[in-house]
Amino acid sequence: MSAAVSFGSSYICVGEGIRVWAEARALPLFRLLFLTSMLAAGCQNPVPGSLEVAAARFEGQSLAPIGDGDSVELTRPLQGGHVLFIGAYVRGASGSAGTIRGELRRGESDTGQPLLAPGAIIVYEERSTTLAELDAGVTPPSASPGWQQVRADVSDLANIPACPNFLPVEIPDRTLYLQVVYTDSKGNTGTTAKKVVPRCAQTDPVERNTCLCECHANYTIDRCFTSSDAGSAD
Repeated sequence: MSAAVSFGSSYICVGEGIRVWAEARALPLFRLLFLTSMLAAGCQNPVPGSLEVAAARFEGQSLAPIGDGDSVELTRPLQGGHVLFIGAYVRGASGSAGTIRGELRRGESDTGQPLLAPGAIIVYEERSTTLAELDAGVTPPSASPGWQQVRADVSDLANIPACPNFLPVEIPDRTLYLQVVYTDSKGNTGTTAKKVVPRCAQTDPVERNTCLCECHANYTIDRCFTSSDAGSAD
């Protein structure tokens, strides 16, 4: 027999060994003793690839699906630099709590040939997130019922830190791969990948130039420094 119980973001399966998905913390002994005394049916191991996932981009207050080859905007967050705010549509998740991982991956080989599958990771970010009902008017990725979406808030979205770009790989206006992985509270996962083109789409010329300067390959601090940054002399 086996037992299952959830403590916050932790999911524990007791019986044929103890499995814990938690925030990297050990459970107190009394909780383990309590768990081992519980008997229940239906405790299952996590299943990689069991969730359906579709990538989404953030559009201010809502999410929008990302199609193959779509542009994704490089945005300046409060902490500086430029990020890709990436969400997901998810089907089959257990509960509303989970994690989202967004990866920007190479789209070309070292010789400049297009890759048929996601290449090496350029940069990534992973965080805890919450699923919610689909935004009004959103068409689900498929006709199957049960689709949810990552909450349309920057604190719940993957904030992929694309820039400053210290690597010898160009990011703006290049075809790269975006890979998104969602993991639910039981450890079940789903993955999707799309070709995308990150863009500096700012309407203000100064802001756009700053984005391009930070996001081109081999960034250095002095490259984006201008005389106006130094202020005026007395």
